[in-house]
Amino acid sequence: MIYNHLAHINQKQRLEDAILYFREGLKCEKLTGNIDRQISNIHGIAIYFAYHDQPDSAEYYFNKSLDLVSKSDAIAPVLHNIGAFYHDNGNYDKAFSYLQEAIKLEDKEEEKFYSYAILADIYLNRGEPQIANEYLSKSLKTTDIGLKTYIYELLYTTALKKEEYSNFSEYIEGYVTNLHAIYKNEEKEGVMRIQKQYDNESLLRKNLEAEINITRLIAAICLLSIFIIILILLYRYNRKIQNEKTRKLISIKEVELQDYKSRLTEIEQCLAFEGINSDLLTERAKLLHAIENQEKDIKEYKKTVKQQIHEDGKIELYQSVLRGAKLYSKILNKQGKTISLTSADFIDIIRFYYCEHKNIMDFLMIDKFHLSAMETVICILFHSGLTHQEVADCLGNTSDTLAKSKMRIKKNKFNLNDNRRLEEILLSI
Repeated sequence: MIYNHLAHINQKQRLEDAILYFREGLKCEKLTGNIDRQISNIHGIAIYFAYHDQPDSAEYYFNKSLDLVSKSDAIAPVLHNIGAFYHDNGNYDKAFSYLQEAIKLEDKEEEKFYSYAILADIYLNRGEPQIANEYLSKSLKTTDIGLKTYIYELLYTTALKKEEYSNFSEYIEGYVTNLHAIYKNEEKEGVMRIQKQYDNESLLRKNLEAEINITRLIAAICLLSIFIIILILLYRYNRKIQNEKTRKLISIKEVELQDYKSRLTEIEQCLAFEGINSDLLTERAKLLHAIENQEKDIKEYKKTVKQQIHEDGKIELYQSVLRGAKLYSKILNKQGKTISLTSADFIDIIRFYYCEHKNIMDFLMIDKFHLSAMETVICILFHSGLTHQEVADCLGNTSDTLAKSKMRIKKNKFNLNDNRRLEEILLSI
């Protein structure tokens, strides 16, 4: 039993160690006569070989478990695992028979949903989408958000291939919602685990394991984000080119408008302190004129694509949030030096962070502060716990340049003159 537990622990991080424990566990369970644990160890060995692209060896061990299954109470899960293995290796006929048998023998309705989902994929590959959708509809009753994410992925992938866009937004929304739930659950479980075991002698090892799991989760989210972005781009490719250009212009002009307003606020503050200055007055007049023209242009552009923006609003927001999640994950993973953030990246990060930390974002977006997009991102990064140099690396700035930006935000935007650093102020919110 101990070997079996050690094997499952190492299966997530050190697969080579896991197979040694599975084999030792199998020897011990043969002596004790525990059939269920023997099957568990045999399947662990089979999964090891499947992971290392040795399907023949994996199939041998899966078939070996069939010799014991008649003596076990867990027949259905064994058949399901074997069916899933054949499905992953493209042998849909064998997978189909094992999964159908697993469904017949499974007493728990929740466990059947996993077999339904794989059968749906098999029917899709056979060119029978109607039957596949029936199985997918059954599977959506599951309470497992991971399975729901997989099902919604199948639904929107099928819809994209068939160019049936009527429910595409619903599928994308379901996929992103459940993916977000997975991320939040993993984050919550990680925090609870660290808090519970804080006084344990093995805290250091647990922290290292948690970091590895978070890194893998971040990598998985990044890959899935890239995949979703590609799909959305393919979906939107058939839209008119002119509408694409117009939407990009609107985004660029909104960023420019925000920068104009921020600069205007700085000039008005300077005039209030220094008195009349002809150069500043001239620049102020130009900015007012530019802001008026910019707002007029944005209004006209939005009129021409009002219908399009309404239809694509949710998808555009998800796309931006996903890009922001990818960038934010890279930054937290200490890859700031490899990123060159643009104005559009600032907007993506702001939208993502608003979804995750609404309270701090409501504070930063108070109208009287007039923070530019870049200044807002500076505050976000400091609120996330990054150091001065790490933030400078992300923005491609020198340490001195960032120090000046921090002073401007603190004194001119937040109107604070105490001795606290900007980092301390933001972390205290």
